[in-house]
Amino acid sequence: MAGEQQEDNQVEATADQHWNDRADHQSRVHHGHAGSGNGVVEPNARRAAVESIRAPGEVDQASAGALTGTDLKLLTVSGTVRQSGSRPLVGARLTLTDQAGSQVARTVSGEDGDYLLPLESGGSYLLIVAATHLSPAASLVTLTDHPVRRDVTLSGRSTITGRVLATDTETGTAIGRSDALVTLTDATGQVVGSTRSRHDGGYSFEQLTAGCYVLTAQSGQHRPLARSIEVPESGALACDLVLTGGGRLAGTVLAASDGRPVREARVTLVDSDGQVVAGTTTGDEGGYLFADLGADRYILTAAGYAPVAVEVAVEEDAVSTAPVRLGAAAGVADRGGVPAEVR
Repeated sequence: MAGEQQEDNQVEATADQHWNDRADHQSRVHHGHAGSGNGVVEPNARRAAVESIRAPGEVDQASAGALTGTDLKLLTVSGTVRQSGSRPLVGARLTLTDQAGSQVARTVSGEDGDYLLPLESGGSYLLIVAATHLSPAASLVTLTDHPVRRDVTLSGRSTITGRVLATDTETGTAIGRSDALVTLTDATGQVVGSTRSRHDGGYSFEQLTAGCYVLTAQSGQHRPLARSIEVPESGALACDLVLTGGGRLAGTVLAASDGRPVREARVTLVDSDGQVVAGTTTGDEGGYLFADLGADRYILTAAGYAPVAVEVAVEEDAVSTAPVRLGAAAGVADRGGVPAEVR
């Protein structure tokens, strides 16, 4: 009977220790007995667990990710590295140093920009993040007895500056246009930023990464302008945006016989490529107007009245009438049957 009781106690003791990681068996656990499952692991146990997933100074992401699912409460610094535009940054280099400047851990961000750095003990550390063609970042991280999450955003090292200009109709010179909306989009069409031009027409976009961008500007009474620009890896790029107002073409259609204005005449404008740009109908005084035209050579055509098409019905042995009104909308002509003349 005593032997059976001793065997049961051994089984219970073994079950009580199943929550422990193998590293925990190398150290004592405070604030609870071995079967409580909520103790604090001493540094030598944590050190053994850390060393089991990384070589000195380096972290294997797959092993580190698997470790977080265990019951062992490791101290970690984790987060996501992004670049301007909130896109995940792959391959960013992350280094953690202590107060003496010695390297404690190092890793690179994964495909989704995530990283994880396990530590042996708490304290204050310096997190350094760097990537090619981007400005590096550094921040202090303090750990006590809980993991810390620290997301990092790296910015570019390039700047776009310039002025939004418009032509003064009185002097013919270009002057700064204030309160114009300037928008910058990247190669994927994502808006990187937008701003309003200052009183002198100036604008700027900073902390940009290298690549191709589209710069647009718009303002009342002027046509929108778009320009494609290539931003270098570093430095400032100057780009002035000159807005123009659309051209206007106005005139009067006159009859060749007596010079009187022709109302309801059809006027059409065709560009140098043969494309119809616009069409209009003259008013009571024979006048017409085309607005918001780009600089080009056009062909202007005018006809006394716009052609009218009507549907008519003809019956046998009868004369049908079909009145046609020039300048009126197309419709069905009135029909009136008259007996055919006998021959």
